[in-house]
Amino acid sequence: MFVGNINIGPGDDTGWLKCVTLVVGDVFIAGDVDAAGLAGLADLHTIAGGLTISDNQVLADLAPLACLRGVSTSLQLNAMPALTDLSALAGLVDLRQIVVRATGVAALPGLPALTGVEAIALFDNPELVDLGELAGWTIASDYFSLTIAGNAALASLVGAEGLLAQADGAVDVAVQILDSPALTSLAGLEMLTHGHLTLSGLPLVTELEPLAQYKHAGSLTLSGLPLLTTLHGLHKLEDVAGLFVLGDCLKVGPEVDGMDGLVDLKGLDALTKVSDFGIANNDGLVALAGAPLLHQVNSLTVVENDKLTQAALDAFVAQLDQAPGDLCFGAWEMCSCFEILPW
Repeated sequence: MFVGNINIGPGDDTGWLKCVTLVVGDVFIAGDVDAAGLAGLADLHTIAGGLTISDNQVLADLAPLACLRGVSTSLQLNAMPALTDLSALAGLVDLRQIVVRATGVAALPGLPALTGVEAIALFDNPELVDLGELAGWTIASDYFSLTIAGNAALASLVGAEGLLAQADGAVDVAVQILDSPALTSLAGLEMLTHGHLTLSGLPLVTELEPLAQYKHAGSLTLSGLPLLTTLHGLHKLEDVAGLFVLGDCLKVGPEVDGMDGLVDLKGLDALTKVSDFGIANNDGLVALAGAPLLHQVNSLTVVENDKLTQAALDAFVAQLDQAPGDLCFGAWEMCSCFEILPW
């Protein structure tokens, strides 16, 4: 056993770690350390802390860590373009969080013995195309977060359904799918029934039908889905406990990518209440009809929707039990979606 943090860089001798099976602390490996340089970790079984490997241009696999069974906080693989093989992680039993960023991996490893992961984040992996092994991973019992962002070649979310199927009403769920230019479908999200959902920067997605079981949103953001012409797929959504954003509430200018294919709110058939509703930068929006059961909105900000008239807004407000306590309509000079953000 070794107690304390371990820092390993290029040229460092790891022989002194031979026979160490438990590290009580964090392990940091930074720079171009090759497999031979990590040979001293061959017996490492458990890290009672986190493992971070970063800024490594040479490591192609994690074979020196094949005996690793537990990382009690987080495993982070950052800026490792030569890394293509994660199969050495297959024996992991205890793993709370995993971040895979800017690597060369095309697929994720199977983790058949995993007892429960809380957070998975996959960022900017240009070769990533296959999430299928996620279907066999196990999630934690009370919280689960999945973030997939900036993976240029990823065309499918299939595999995620196996994770979401484990998330019953007692599990706090958060899913973010961001800046995925090759993604053509939301298939893989069919088992999402509740929680926080953000979909942004998905230019090839044409429909929301895989979300047909999504009934209770903690928060919901849709922006940058220009081919979406209806919100059908959210037709069973009943309530949004926090912020519901259609369009981009954070940016100003001609390059803002809202929900330009929408002309109204058609498809929100079951929605009854929204805490904070932000509708911004949707170039094609002409009406707010389409949510016939919606009767409660606590705050409403409608900004920079060029074709939306005061009459359309008035008709929407008239269907509510009472006007929102905070209501703003117009241009950025008059109001801002920042007013309803939770910070």
